[in-house]
Amino acid sequence: MHTVMVKKNNDVLVFGANYYGQLGLGHNNDQNNPQNIDAEKYPYAKIACGIRHTVILQDNNDVLVFGANYYGQLGLGHNHNQNKPVSLRLKPRPNLPTGQGNIDARNSYTPNRLW
Repeated sequence: MHTVMVKKNNDVLVFGANYYGQLGLGHNNDQNNPQNIDAEKYPYAKIACGIRHTVILQDNNDVLVFGANYYGQLGLGHNHNQNKPVSLRLKPRPNLPTGQGNIDARNSYTPNRLW
């Protein structure tokens, strides 16, 4: 298990298990004390933690992923663990028509909603 904390000054601290690189520090050594992730290098809007991986949504809507990837859970197109943040290359969404009575979530923005 690992922990990611955001301080009031927006510093990002990580610590705990790091066998798969889920702390994003560029190595796989467990950390007993909080370590800074360079928040200026990786400006974030939101951070989410899986059991063995971490996802950062940046201010510019880019997505960074790191940690365990043995099932492809990082979405990188391979199964290699990542011990430092890697940009997730997302394909543009196709312009798909919606059926009658369906909600087009691409055009309906509601904060804190998952469609």
